[in-house]
Amino acid sequence: MPAPPAAYIAFSAPINPPDVSPVLTKAQITACLHRKIRHAEEFVAGAIKSTDVLSESTDEHGREVVTREVVFAEGDRRVKEVCTSSGGVKHEVSLLLSYLRTRD
Repeated sequence: MPAPPAAYIAFSAPINPPDVSPVLTKAQITACLHRKIRHAEEFVAGAIKSTDVLSESTDEHGREVVTREVVFAEGDRRVKEVCTSSGGVKHEVSLLLSYLRTRD
């Protein structure tokens, strides 16, 4: 039986849009993104029950790679994911958080 196709989900949202406070610093944004990789349930309340980090490494470009397993609230479904950090926020103007998720 052939394997089901992978699912790709992408989303972008503005960070620090005009007229919104408090304004987050690059260091705060980077820290939050690193925390979200290890504790997804804190950021997606109700949908994800837990996050277990299975391994941590560095790729050939020096980026942090975390393999994790998340447990979804609906049906206690477990999904293994590989998260690769871009190394932090690099731009000051018009910051967008882009999130691409691949699930096999």
